[in-house]
Amino acid sequence: MVASMYFGNFLLLLINIKMIRHFPKLLSIPGWVLMPMIVVISFVSVYAVSQSLISLLIMVLISFFAYGLRKFNYPLAPLILGYVLGKPFEDNFRLALTISGGDVAKFMQSPTTMFLWSCVLFSILLKVALQWRRDFRS
Repeated sequence: MVASMYFGNFLLLLINIKMIRHFPKLLSIPGWVLMPMIVVISFVSVYAVSQSLISLLIMVLISFFAYGLRKFNYPLAPLILGYVLGKPFEDNFRLALTISGGDVAKFMQSPTTMFLWSCVLFSILLKVALQWRRDFRS
């Protein structure tokens, strides 16, 4: 199995080396042509994986949500970071609560946690102050 993966990667390397001069041409395809193709491939892929219309509906709802985020200039990196790290954070937080006996106050007693919480509070206040200053000047 591992040998077949090595062989497949080697073949992909050879194919990609031959095709490298054609890849920049993909960037010249206009968005109005590329976007419908991406939408169709997305719909077909979601339906092929789950074979459920509910999954298609969820995909459409998520796409409207993402469009709204982009329209209001919401940064995408924190959303992706929260999505990726949310489950491990929740599992480890639950484990830490179990170890501490369910006492949330234990998270506030260490000098390290007090420093980290003060850094979080400072960064939030700084962001609000800079936004207020920018709005006040304009």
